[in-house]
Amino acid sequence: MSFIEIFDGKIKVSKPKVNKNNLEYFVWALLLIFVSLLLRLSWRKWCDPQIDYGRELYIPWRIAEGAKWLKDVDDLYGPLSRFIDAGLFKVFGTGIMVLAWANILIYFLILTLIYVLFKRAWGILASFAASFVFVGVFSFSQLTLISNYNFITPYSQQVTHGFLVSLVIVWLIPGWIESANIKRSFFLGLMVGITAVLKPEFLLSSGLLLVAAFIYRIKLQEIPKLKAIIAGVLGGILPTTLFFLYFLTYLPMKKAGLAACYAWLNGVFIWKDELTVHLLNSFSGMDQQKIH
Repeated sequence: MSFIEIFDGKIKVSKPKVNKNNLEYFVWALLLIFVSLLLRLSWRKWCDPQIDYGRELYIPWRIAEGAKWLKDVDDLYGPLSRFIDAGLFKVFGTGIMVLAWANILIYFLILTLIYVLFKRAWGILASFAASFVFVGVFSFSQLTLISNYNFITPYSQQVTHGFLVSLVIVWLIPGWIESANIKRSFFLGLMVGITAVLKPEFLLSSGLLLVAAFIYRIKLQEIPKLKAIIAGVLGGILPTTLFFLYFLTYLPMKKAGLAACYAWLNGVFIWKDELTVHLLNSFSGMDQQKIH
């Protein structure tokens, strides 16, 4: 719709300006309605009752009851998610919906970051389209025979946590490129360090992002100051160091170091010890075979 105005005998055609704030409120209203609808349709139907997800409940439950990670219970990925979930079980009780509600909160943080990042890069309409695709295709849908690939009850809690941390890294990088001070370097390094105690693919992706950001920073400005680099390194090793110190309370030094690096050692080099075979045999009943 256009408006025609006459000034000094000349005709001027003007279009009404769209209030971007109102447009953004409208976009978010549509997104929240869409999310609510899909949550309602998929409610308590997310996880596979037989495959994978039992591990995501069993391990933090055992830890919450006093079991020691990689001493009493084995695992596939890094320790951070297990201790977060064990803490949730300690506070709110043990149950599927405890983790589901926690992941729903994390999910909304993920959705917000996706919207913000796409808006920063390509504008409101692009962020709306990207968010809608994320909600409709990747969030709650069961697109395979095994129903574990969603953000509420994932086959691995490290996936939901790692995806959030990776988006935070993407959000932090432009500010770090602009001003690589000590505070920003430490926090960026800390986020990368957190991926090192989650799952190997997130460590790989965050490492590649960091390398690309470092190269781009040098191209645009200069090499970051030595103090900023040291702050980033300290932030990066902090999560692994804290877990190493904790594991030293019940594991020998070598095993404590391996356990602290388990997220990527087990994924890249398939580090296993005798505990794995023992636990798998005991779970399946193969440790008490009887020959008739």
